[in-house]
Order: sequence, then C-alpha cells, then structure tokens
Amino acid sequence: MTITLRTTTQSGATNKGSALTHAELDGNFVAFMASDGSSNVGFLQSGTGAIARTVQSKERDIVSVKDFDASGDGTTDDASAFTTAIAAHKTIYVPYTSSGYKIGSTISLNSDDQTLLFSPGAYLTFTGTGPCIDIGTSGSTNRCRVIDATINVAAGQTGIRVFRSLSSRLLRCRMVIDGTGIGFDLNGNGTQNYFNLLEACEVDNTNHAAPYTGTGVHIRNEGNHNTLIRCNLQYLDTGVEIAAGTGTAVSANLIQSTIFMNFQTYGVNFPASATGTGNSLINNWFENTPTNGTGVNIADTTAVATFLLGNVYSGLTTDLNDLSDNTANRQTMQLDVDRQRIGNLILEFQSATGGRIRAQRWSRSSVSDQNLDIIGNGMNLYGAQDLSNAGIALDGSGNAQIKVKGLSATNTKANNIRGNVAFATAGTKAVTFGTAEADSTYFVALSSDSNETFWVTSKATTGFTLNSSNASSVAVVDWILVR
Repeated sequence: MTITLRTTTQSGATNKGSALTHAELDGNFVAFMASDGSSNVGFLQSGTGAIARTVQSKERDIVSVKDFDASGDGTTDDASAFTTAIAAHKTIYVPYTSSGYKIGSTISLNSDDQTLLFSPGAYLTFTGTGPCIDIGTSGSTNRCRVIDATINVAAGQTGIRVFRSLSSRLLRCRMVIDGTGIGFDLNGNGTQNYFNLLEACEVDNTNHAAPYTGTGVHIRNEGNHNTLIRCNLQYLDTGVEIAAGTGTAVSANLIQSTIFMNFQTYGVNFPASATGTGNSLINNWFENTPTNGTGVNIADTTAVATFLLGNVYSGLTTDLNDLSDNTANRQTMQLDVDRQRIGNLILEFQSATGGRIRAQRWSRSSVSDQNLDIIGNGMNLYGAQDLSNAGIALDGSGNAQIKVKGLSATNTKANNIRGNVAFATAGTKAVTFGTAEADSTYFVALSSDSNETFWVTSKATTGFTLNSSNASSVAVVDWILVR
C-alpha cells in the first residue's frame, strides 16, 4: 500500500508543494491501519552499529501463540492455535494470561529444534486424552525444548511425552496431576529415545491426602541415557518408574539431586520387567511423612549394575529393597578408591543368589582389583555373594567373614578374636577358646607389657599353649587370632 508524502507551505518558508488532500490522508490512515501497516514504520535499535528495520521485522523476532488466534481465556479450546503456530515456526512464545489456555487435544512437536517457551505463570489445562504435549509423534524428532511450562493434567492422562527423540530438553516444567496419570513419559516405543534431559522439573498432585496416586516420571521402551536432575516429585504413588514396557531394555539413565516427597509406594521403582542396565541414582532425597513406602525398589531380577551413591532416606518403611538375584554380578559398585572415600555404605541383598561388591583401582593403563576396607561396628550381608575381591566371604548361614589378604588364603572365619593371659610364676599358660575353631591353621599375634620372649605351641581347635622365656614371669600378654 502506498503512503503519500509532500512538503507543505509554512510561514517564512519556501513553498515546496501543495498540502495532502483528504483522500490522500485517508489513504495513508488506511495504510497504517492495515495488517501489514507496521512495515511502513521504521525502527532503530540503540547502540553503535544498529541498522534500520521496520517495526514489522522487529516484531516478527518473537512469534506468540496469540498471533495464531489463541484466546487464553480458559474456556476456548486453543489446541488448534498451538498446532498452527508450531507448523509455521520453530519457536513459539506462550504469554501469560490469568485464565490460562484450555487444550482439548495433543500438541505435537514433530520437527527438529522446535521450542515452546512459556512466560512465567503461563499454564495449560489439558482436558483431552493422551499426552498434552508430544515430542516425536510421527517419527524421530530431535533437540526440542519445552521451557517453563505448567500443565494441569486430567485424571489418567500424561503431561509431556518424549516419544521418540534425541537430546530434547524439558526445563523448569511443572506438571499437576489430577489423581492418576503421568507427569513426564520418556517412551521410546522400541526405538531410540536417548540423551533427553529433565532439569528443575516438578510433578505434583492435586490430591495431597493419602493414599497418593499417579507417577511422576515413566522411563520405558528403550529410554536410554536420559537424565533427571534437580527435580521435585511429591504426593504421588511412584516418583520414577523405569520399566522395559514392550520388552526393550532401559539403560544408563541417571537420576541425580532429586527430591522424592510423600510417595505412596515407591520413590524409584524397577519393576520385575524392567531389564535395566547401568542405571544410576546419585545424591537423591527420599522422605515420607508419615512413615510409609520404599525409597528404591529393585524388583527386576535381571537388573545389571544399578549404581546407588549418596542417597538419603527418611521416614520410610523400607529404604532399599534389592531383589536383583542374578549371580553374574547384578549389583555392582565401581569405586575410584584413589579419589573417593565413602562413609556409611550399606548394601543389602535380599535374595538367595545376590550379587557382589567389587572395588577397583583405575589408571591410564590398567585396572586392578583392590581390597575393600570395611570399618564399623558390624556388617550384615544376605545371600551367597562372591566377595572374594573385597576380602570378605560368607559361611553357609550368610554370616560375614573378614580375611586379611597376604596373611591367609583361606576364607575360614575366626570364632575367637582376642584375649589376654596373666603370668604368675609358671613358664607356660594354656589358652582355651570359648568356641572351638574350625581347624588349627590359624595365626596368633602377641603383645606383652614385659621385656620377655613369648611363643605359641600346641595349637588345636580348642586352644593353644602360651610360653614365656622366664619361669618367674609376671607379664600380661595380649593375643589376637588371625586367619
């Protein structure tokens, strides 16, 4: 549309031309009021090097869902507006409205590098079925972003599903489940669904009275190498469930620095069909008020190398329930013993065949087995674990036997650990054990408060004889039995 401009006559100035006619003024007004009128208005950003642009060009830097007829009144179904906007542009901005946006059907991100960016406080109310937002519905869709979204999820439905995607990001998103349902579903559908990230996300439930329902995050169907970090999951039946689903393994997923609060059944659950490998739980917090639930449940008997480190449990019926029972090293802790000191390490294997602890020293050129030092008041081990690399063995009843490598190659435990003998005038003293030893192939270490020579003879399963070099000795000799 043409804008008419003409220099007019002013007092004291040279007459450059005639004034605009009414028709020309009306035409200019219509041009400015047209849908593309902003293309007739200039814009110049401040700062050296800025170039002149039109207001239209400037405004198109940000594409709002309202540009595509989203009402944001909370009653009109705005799903089609979102779908149309996403089909036309890579990045869509969702501005705040006090009533939010009603979504009656799934919003799909089906192209790489698409982003939904929500203004603080902007939210969706999902009244449809399936997921509210779906990444990769029609095929592999990579590097998508959903940022600062809040979604009110209808009962039994899902907030955001990452269906088939590589390296997508869900950042600072909040799902509010109405009763049952799933907050985030990382579902590979049997194809690659890798390297996706949930960071600083939250799943809550409108029901804050027990029994709690719903699942915060579901990782399944070849959901591998995904990360859940600094999230908050509360008032749910299960915080995170890692399961194979159609039979495809879920492996190498990381859950770190996440809070699990007030869950009905499990904080993290590996059900019997999980078939997971190398999943890690690090520095998470599991807490219930009142006491209820299980922090981490590993019911999958084929789970391989689940790594748990630095997790805190409070107010739970059971902290860790580990039923992984394959004899081929199902519960593995790989520790850099040169660089880490881990206190209060508790491992509990509750099945007949259990797993084993393996401590390794890593270097640039080699890996070698090292002893695992266990210091404390006691240690309970359940099952017939292979702990030979850690310097630990079990008897038939599952009792721990600590051996000192280099002093003995056997795994026989010592029933009698230490004692002392006070000499009066005799040159020998008989030591009788309270409980008979399994054999007489033990060692006896001696320490005396007197400068004399002492030695052991007549070792038997019931005791030994302690000899002194001085027939009139009055020394007190401490002895320690070693195997």
